[in-house]
Order: sequence, then structure tokens, then C-alpha cells
Amino acid sequence: MTIAKTLTALAIGAAALAPQVQAQSNHPVIGRWTIEYEQGRRMENGVVTPIIGKSTLVVEADGAALKGTVMVGPGPDGAARPPQVMTGEVKPEGAVFTRLTKARINANGDERELDVTVVWTLVAAGDELTGTMSRDIPGIPDASGTSPVKGTRIKS
Repeated sequence: MTIAKTLTALAIGAAALAPQVQAQSNHPVIGRWTIEYEQGRRMENGVVTPIIGKSTLVVEADGAALKGTVMVGPGPDGAARPPQVMTGEVKPEGAVFTRLTKARINANGDERELDVTVVWTLVAAGDELTGTMSRDIPGIPDASGTSPVKGTRIKS
């Protein structure tokens, strides 16, 4: 293949991807949001209680993908917690972000760390954000599940 044909093929491929990149960079979920969501669950005596909290979510275009960063407030002990970074993509149901993480589970004094898959599905309409966040913790069905997410855009 000649250099001219290779360059032409690369240009055609880049042109085909351009609308997808454009769609990601203009997606309505991009921006800074104050969000409210279930940050965890407490189970005592067989009763599951959701722990609802507020955080800041920043969504940015990252090439042909989306990047979401959740800045969670301090933990129960007052210690700062690191930002939670997740990758996302635009799907028919909205902007979908996935994050693999760890959860510390304390069951009757038996503390252990488990793998967790967290999936956020978000839809923005103007300055309002709605959606769901689902957690999958294998082997712990009471800790898994889907909960609502709501938020408002932070204006500069």
C-alpha cells in the first residue's frame, strides 16, 4: 500500500470517528454536578438502612469516551477519601459509567474486603441530573442493588 493510500485510509477512519467524539464532547451530562445518592448500606439485626450522601460529580469528555470523577466528602472518622474515577460511554439509556472497586464488609465482627462493580446510568435534562447507581457485590445480595441518583448542575 502506498503512503498516499495509507494516509487516505487513516483520514477516512478519523472522519468516521469524528461524529462519535463530537457527540461525546457535547453530551448534556458533561459538567459539574452536586449529586445525592446512596453511598453505602448499613445492616444491623437484619435491617438494611441506606446511607444517603451528597458529593460533587465532574463529567468530562475523554476522547471518544466520558470520564466521571466523584469527589466524596470525608468518611465517618473525618478522614479525607480519594476521588472515585470511572470511565463511561454514551448508550441509548444515557451516559453509563462503570467502576471496579473494593468494599469493606463487617458482618458480625468479621471484616473483609470484597470486589464491587458499580454502574451509574445518568441522564441530564438542562440543569437536572437523574439516574441510577447499581452495586454488585458477589455473595452479598443485601448489599447489592440499584438506587436513585439525582443532582443539579453547578454553575460557574
